[in-house]
Amino acid sequence: MIPTYSDVTRDSARKLRRFRRSFITVVAIFTLVSSAALAGYALQGPRLREATVDVVRAVNQPQTLLRMEADRPLEQEADYRVQIVPDIPHQVRVDGVSLAIVFDRALRYGTTYQVTVSGVREEGGFAESTWRHEFVTPVANLWYLDRGQGGDMDKILRVSTGQEPPQILYEAPGIALFAPIGSAVVVVTEDARGVTGMQLVEPVTRRAETILLPRDADIVDLFAPASGTRVFFTLRSRGNDTTYDRTLFSFDTAGSRTPTVVSDLSGKPIRATKAFAIPGDDRLIVWVDDVSVEQVNMTTGLVLPIMSEAQELWGVSTDGQSIVAVDLGGTVAINIDDLSEQRLPVGTIGGRQAFEGDTYLTASGFSVAKLAVSNQAGTEFTSLLAIVDPDGFVSVLYRTPGDEGSIGRFQVSPNDQYVAVEVVPNLATQASDGRQVAPRDVAITTVVIDIDRGLVVRSVEGFWPVW
Repeated sequence: MIPTYSDVTRDSARKLRRFRRSFITVVAIFTLVSSAALAGYALQGPRLREATVDVVRAVNQPQTLLRMEADRPLEQEADYRVQIVPDIPHQVRVDGVSLAIVFDRALRYGTTYQVTVSGVREEGGFAESTWRHEFVTPVANLWYLDRGQGGDMDKILRVSTGQEPPQILYEAPGIALFAPIGSAVVVVTEDARGVTGMQLVEPVTRRAETILLPRDADIVDLFAPASGTRVFFTLRSRGNDTTYDRTLFSFDTAGSRTPTVVSDLSGKPIRATKAFAIPGDDRLIVWVDDVSVEQVNMTTGLVLPIMSEAQELWGVSTDGQSIVAVDLGGTVAINIDDLSEQRLPVGTIGGRQAFEGDTYLTASGFSVAKLAVSNQAGTEFTSLLAIVDPDGFVSVLYRTPGDEGSIGRFQVSPNDQYVAVEVVPNLATQASDGRQVAPRDVAITTVVIDIDRGLVVRSVEGFWPVW
């Protein structure tokens, strides 16, 4: 039977109805699945897309950020609960899709940190989620100088607190001092006549760029560690010339690299006995002409007084909030911003009064100090390194074997975890290396101590430790 036009039309209509029903069913199913997915997405709460932290900066400076990015905008006023293992004081900041955890202090070296954030909500939402992130900080590395004997080269080396052998970064004759700055190092040299020079060295390529200094002047001191990309040092004129006398200079390794005089508000060059950079800041703390302590803003040029008279300046605290100096009342910590004072008392050791020397204030409020203690007769003194709490209680951290040596310059790591100490092993056999700049005993060593455990973790031949 041959189909008529009506039959074809009815068949096409049936097929069209079946297609429409199928299409509607598919759309309905897709809508249901999408709605369920969206509902599930909303019920799950925000997801963590990525987390980043500069671990090198985190062990060297406070206020480092762990930045955690969400897949949607976050609620500003949510009750975010943060747990960090091991514990570290912190703050939480939320902005758009970003949740930042600000570490109030520098983190510990070679440590695995586990971070858990609960109560994470999207903007205007109610569903909460929990984020987890883990990261590892690098091990501690210490730079130091080992001067050669008998014609051997002087060497700048780097060593970890582990068991790896020291790594030679740069070697040359007549290295006096140095300051690491980024991947480079500023090196002060002196020749056989005591004439000094300065180079900016790239240890990987061994490329050395000479820094042009004023004529007929020598470097007195190089202040390390450096501040960002800026280096500070003092110059003194040779002979009877009085143009420079402990005159403070600076240059920017990321700029023109031309040293310029640091001046006070009147335009007069600053004569600096000591200078210390504030961690993570553009300000410099200077002990001016053995008298006053001032802060110099290297960006604005503003110079502000902190102390009108100081017998000594020991440095800047780990958190960068205070200086530690000595006045007629003894050792004192002075807040840089509001000038409030806190006395740092020193108690007794074995019933004998301790006399304080170089003192460093940590972020936790205790001090690391070089102390001297007399014998029963008061005729001889023993030098030692100690921890002093805010109440003046003293705990000995290190003393030389048999109390036969002496303790010199020391440097606390930026996170207060270690202290590196210059040690002359035996005062009876000490002998100077004869250098004009920063002379040292020929047998000087640097000892690295874990502050919390009171244990020596490393000992190397050399001096001028810089973290």
